[in-house]
Amino acid sequence: MCPLCDKWCPFWRVKDSCALSRATYLFDNSATVFFSTFMAFWAMLFFELWQRRQSVVAWNFDTLDALDQYEPVRPELARRVMDQRINTVTNTLEPYVPRWKKWMHGLLSLSVVSFMMFVVLAAVFGTVVYRMLVVVALYATSTTRQSFASQYATYITAITSAFLNLIVILILEKIYYRVAKWLTNMECPRSQTEYEKSLTWKYYIFEFVNCYSSLVYVAFFKGRIPPGYPGVKGWFNIPIDQCDQAGCIIELCIQLAVILLGKQIYSIIREAVFPLLSNWWSSQDLIKFFTHVRHFYRWEKDLQLRPFPPLSMFKEYSRMVLQFGFITTFGAAFPLAPLFALLCNLFEIRFDAYKILVIYRRPISQIAKNIGAWFEILQHLAQFAVVSNAFVIAFTSEFVPKMVYLLAFSPTRTMKGYTAWSLSAYKVSDFPEDIKPSNFGEGFNSTTICYYRGTRNGPEYSDELKYTYSMIFWHILAARLAMVLVVEHFILITTRIIAYMIPDLPSYLQARVLRQNFLAKEAFYESESKRISLVETQSDGTQITPSATAASLYPSIPSTSAAVSVAADPESM
Repeated sequence: MCPLCDKWCPFWRVKDSCALSRATYLFDNSATVFFSTFMAFWAMLFFELWQRRQSVVAWNFDTLDALDQYEPVRPELARRVMDQRINTVTNTLEPYVPRWKKWMHGLLSLSVVSFMMFVVLAAVFGTVVYRMLVVVALYATSTTRQSFASQYATYITAITSAFLNLIVILILEKIYYRVAKWLTNMECPRSQTEYEKSLTWKYYIFEFVNCYSSLVYVAFFKGRIPPGYPGVKGWFNIPIDQCDQAGCIIELCIQLAVILLGKQIYSIIREAVFPLLSNWWSSQDLIKFFTHVRHFYRWEKDLQLRPFPPLSMFKEYSRMVLQFGFITTFGAAFPLAPLFALLCNLFEIRFDAYKILVIYRRPISQIAKNIGAWFEILQHLAQFAVVSNAFVIAFTSEFVPKMVYLLAFSPTRTMKGYTAWSLSAYKVSDFPEDIKPSNFGEGFNSTTICYYRGTRNGPEYSDELKYTYSMIFWHILAARLAMVLVVEHFILITTRIIAYMIPDLPSYLQARVLRQNFLAKEAFYESESKRISLVETQSDGTQITPSATAASLYPSIPSTSAAVSVAADPESM
């Protein structure tokens, strides 16, 4: 086999990757297609069922018909904005932001978000460079292919780069959260719902790129873009980051496991352990100072608790939606991700209960019709999961090349000979001098031809066709694109049929909503009839006092004389 890096990596035998191939087969086999399709189908089905459940909960809390215009103005808006206008719904003066200011603030937010996304991409590029440097260092310090560093270079590089990427993700997440809050405060949204919606979209767009960019790179771009073969360097004269002979899916599994579990553990430590230690320390100081005076009441101990964070639910939603994306978009690479997510959520439920009851003060409830912008994000994420799983099956997994070989190229209609069929030849004398291996390795001094993972023409072709894509490559590419279209359309059509069969509102809830609307119209018609009859009576010359008019229109409101008598005689209450 051809060296895996430039100059320092020796030649090696394909049997050296048998252990990694066996580990890869645990995640990349025939069941991967069904599991990946099931995860994409489950993501769409979960969204439809959650939409139905959300309507029931909103009806129970009487917020199904709630509108944003009914919400009070944020105090921050009244403090920062001097312009006012009449709200057409409430008919009251409210502060407002002119449209041109909103456009300027939106342009500023777009610029900052784009810059931060470029920072994330730069961090991913730095991780790629780190991988290449570590691979070269491991092979350069190894005397033989059988050494520990040489045998497990793929694992060492994947695990260390995954932890490095996790640290970068956590740091950038902390920085951008403050930046997103500052940008949202600059926009001056009218209500708390609009504020959280604006903050949610800014934060999640960055978090999507921050958390998923490295996974997308390993799954779809590593070893493919820029396309290359031995003796060719990539962009910026950097060696191409190649996959192992067993494929990139094992590295994708390691990357997903480290990010998913690392973020869960960090969130538990940050939201439960640190506040608990802070409360313990502050209570110890107070108790030590006053313990000799008197006994503490419950409310005095509760006063020492930390105030409930105003955007705590925002962070909870963010963590759950990111977890939903991890297990649905790239769950095929790490089939144990749903199991670990379930275990983490079970612990999370208990930690949240302990946090709300013991660590923080009682939170202030707020009216909400739904989960806000997170609902739209879940919808887009479920659709992205369908496309992502289709591409994982077609391009990351070895399912399509194996099927192409089995159906079109295998002489015995078995998988015998697939490994040799999936390799391409390269002439050792064609290596440039600055890339040619300095150490061929033990037993490879007379090597003239080496093989690499790919479907390209060999050195026996003419100079124009040598090392270009072979016809097998185009057969496999056509089969992969066909697989993407088949899987994607199958899942989307099936979920659309299910969505049509499962309405957003249950039948009993639809009847209650129609009944409520009917009663509201009847009450409105009745009040209008009374008002018209009073106007007609007044036009006939009958004198009607304001208190009598109010009592006839609103029987539950006491008249002026009755209100005065009640106020003068409090004991009658």
